[in-house]
Amino acid sequence: MIVTFDRALIERLLAHAEAASTLTQLFDKSLRKPGHGAREWGRQDDIDPAKIPAGLWLVGDHGIYMMSNGLPLLPSDDGQKPNLCAYAREADPAQNAGRAHDVKRQAFGGMTDASFWRRRLCGRPSGRPQAPHCA
Repeated sequence: MIVTFDRALIERLLAHAEAASTLTQLFDKSLRKPGHGAREWGRQDDIDPAKIPAGLWLVGDHGIYMMSNGLPLLPSDDGQKPNLCAYAREADPAQNAGRAHDVKRQAFGGMTDASFWRRRLCGRPSGRPQAPHCA
């Protein structure tokens, strides 16, 4: 399943992640402070912020979207959403309500899922079938 994203919006999200003073990523145990790796789901105080790379979350939930891991959150331009997301054109519930859920299920299955993309994996097409494509 190939999904495409707006390149300018992805670059904006990446710029936010790179400029953020704080980054968040609670699920990768390798980013935790010594002695804080026992819990399956981390908390913010478990994480060593110096270990967190800038990047984007690729999320399959209500559609498929990418968002910055930077804090504070980047609100939408109209202020209606607390965290700006770049929806895949094929899986944006606001633009493609009839197909967004089906596309998400084809790409991610029936469950909500997220994967982290470090900056070096984002922003360019890749030969890897799992890589997001920005056009």
